[in-house]
Amino acid sequence: EPGRYHLYCAVACPWAHRATLMRTLKRLEPFVTLTNTFQEPGGQGWSFGEAGHIVPGTDRRVRWLHELYTIADPACTTRVTVPTLWDAKTRRVVNNESSEIIRMFNTAFSGIAQPSPDYYPSARRCEIDATNALVLKGVNDAVRSVPDAGHTRRLRSRRHEARRIQQGWPGRLERDHPHRTPRRLFKAARSRPFGSAKLKFQY
Repeated sequence: EPGRYHLYCAVACPWAHRATLMRTLKRLEPFVTLTNTFQEPGGQGWSFGEAGHIVPGTDRRVRWLHELYTIADPACTTRVTVPTLWDAKTRRVVNNESSEIIRMFNTAFSGIAQPSPDYYPSARRCEIDATNALVLKGVNDAVRSVPDAGHTRRLRSRRHEARRIQQGWPGRLERDHPHRTPRRLFKAARSRPFGSAKLKFQY
C-alpha cells in the first residue's frame, strides 16, 4: 500500500542511516515515505521544528517525535528513538530498532517493489551479523560516546578501541559482496583520525 508506511530518521544518527540506505537499496521510496527529524537544544528529543509535522493517517500536527508514540498509546513510556517506522493505517509504531527495520525492508515488500538483491542471504547471515556487531561497536557506539567520554584517559581508550576494530575492516572488504558496508566509509575512517572534529563518514 503506497503511503501506508512512514520512516522517521535523522541525518545526525548513524543508526538511522542504515534504515535510509536500505530503503533506497530496496527501492522502497514509493512505499515508505521519509521525514528527517533533528535535536533542538533544550527540547523534548527528536523534533520536527516550529512548523511541526502532520502525522500520516491523522490530522494531528506534532512538534516532537514522542507525540507519535502517545497517539498510538496514550500510556506509552517507551524510549523514543530514530529510526521509527510508522503505520499510517493502524496509527501505531511498527518498530524503532534499526537492525529489525532493515531486515523488514529486505523482504517485506518483495511482492510489490522493483527487483533488488537480497542483502541478508541465509548462507551469510552469521558473517553479516558479526560484521554488524563490529560496526556497531567501532563506528556507531564509539562516535556517539566521544562527547560523554569526559576524562582524557577514557577518551583515548575509546579512540584506541575504535581504531583497533577499524584496522580489521579493509580485509573484510577484499571480496566486494553486495551486502557489505561501502568502501568509502573505511577510506574516510583511515583518512580522518577518529575523534577529529572533521570526521565525516561517507556512504
